[in-house]
Amino acid sequence: MSTKPSSEETYGKNTSNEVSSARSQSSNEANFSMLMGNQPTDIVVVTADGRRFPVHKLVLFAQSKFFSESPELAKKGAVTEEIHLDFITSDVFSVVQEFMYSGTVSIKKTQEEEMKKLFSKLGIKIKPPNSI
Repeated sequence: MSTKPSSEETYGKNTSNEVSSARSQSSNEANFSMLMGNQPTDIVVVTADGRRFPVHKLVLFAQSKFFSESPELAKKGAVTEEIHLDFITSDVFSVVQEFMYSGTVSIKKTQEEEMKKLFSKLGIKIKPPNSI
């Protein structure tokens, strides 16, 4: 009996078909996951289609070279309340946000290359499927 390949790929940990964030083995992962939800945030990401994502600057800096090196965010003492991302839509950023907080995300196989390019642009490290 053969099984059909999945049309979705999980980015994260725990299965052989996944891509992991570089931090997936660290203790920070659980803490980032706990921040999602009702915890106060300190910045809002505004996507190209105008949707607003309240997030934690700590998570953006820890997970993304793009955000940690952003002149807008990196100024000491600067109170930046929002950052605009004209190159990303809300449906795509919601996937990125989920990955930055939890270390895993499921995407359709057809979106895999697009997501890899975006993760690269944002400086988010991932491991290819089946890597240890």
